[in-house]
Amino acid sequence: EVVRARPIEGGDFIDRLDGYVSAGLDISQSGDNTSLDFAGGLSSRTRVREWSVDGSANITDDTATRTERYSLAGVVRRPLQGQNYYQGQLSFLRNTELDLNVRSLVGGGVGRYLVRSNRAEWDIGVGLGYNHENYVGVDPVDSLELLLGTNFSIFRYDFPETDIGGSIYLLPSLTKSGRYRSEADLHANYEFVDDLYFELRVYGSYDSEPPSPTAPSTDYGIVTSLGYKF
Repeated sequence: EVVRARPIEGGDFIDRLDGYVSAGLDISQSGDNTSLDFAGGLSSRTRVREWSVDGSANITDDTATRTERYSLAGVVRRPLQGQNYYQGQLSFLRNTELDLNVRSLVGGGVGRYLVRSNRAEWDIGVGLGYNHENYVGVDPVDSLELLLGTNFSIFRYDFPETDIGGSIYLLPSLTKSGRYRSEADLHANYEFVDDLYFELRVYGSYDSEPPSPTAPSTDYGIVTSLGYKF
């Protein structure tokens, strides 16, 4: 049963790209807390694979401290017969709130779509990842992690287009017993003018045993922004 069709663009490389950019500014009533947020991404699809690159930057200033969070992630997915797929991924994260200079993760695995309709998508995946972490004040740490993740999206194509979705990952360490991490990124987009949208995004990170004994174990945030897709 066909529930929707996705066109595969031809022409030059630039013509086959889809993308988005967004920016947000949040200021507290007192003016002592200011948060700047920027995000953007590119994606494309051929008959045999699809890929995406997404990046974001969040800078928060208050009277006492300044925190920075930068992320960059790339994903290559190859659909298989039925609802299955192979996936490879590479990501980088810097988060001064967690005393994390940089975390690099490369991994891959397999997944399956549980729901694919003209209103929603939901998939789950499992794989392995190699993780290199550099925290403030401690030696770099290398580890092997199990990747357990799910992605979902509930959307509407009619104007005003809406999209509610996100991803949740659980990453138990295979080299340090008892340590596990989790990452969540959820969003809600509402298009108010053609290709212009308002976004509410919630992100969170948790680490049961950070390599640095003084590093916080959790970080979360709420971001509002305006975006444009092309």
